[in-house]
Amino acid sequence: MTFSPDEPVVVMCLNQEIRTFVVGLTGAYVDPDLVLEGVRLELSEWTALCIQEHMEGGTLAAVEHLPAELADIYEFEMLNESVRLAGSLRRAHGWYELTFLNPKMTVEYVGERRVVLPLKA
Repeated sequence: MTFSPDEPVVVMCLNQEIRTFVVGLTGAYVDPDLVLEGVRLELSEWTALCIQEHMEGGTLAAVEHLPAELADIYEFEMLNESVRLAGSLRRAHGWYELTFLNPKMTVEYVGERRVVLPLKA
């Protein structure tokens, strides 16, 4: 699954105490030509969460809390035992990465649509 800035985050909730992260997006790609519409992604029951802020000069700094909702998700990776996503904030400046270790993941969506890809010359 991949995300595009053309498919913004509509709503987001991160509750670190009960270990739940829910994000609603207008869409997500599952193939280059297939978009899921009205996507709800939930990560829960993780064993650890690492939040990092990208600083000037390309360094990363660990922070305890995300200062605002994400406006978009530019990067999304499912690794062996973790899920990593990164994006910019809605009401504050900055680029943040969130890495969830051993999360339970649920994806729901309302519909799907095919995207017509341009023919290669």
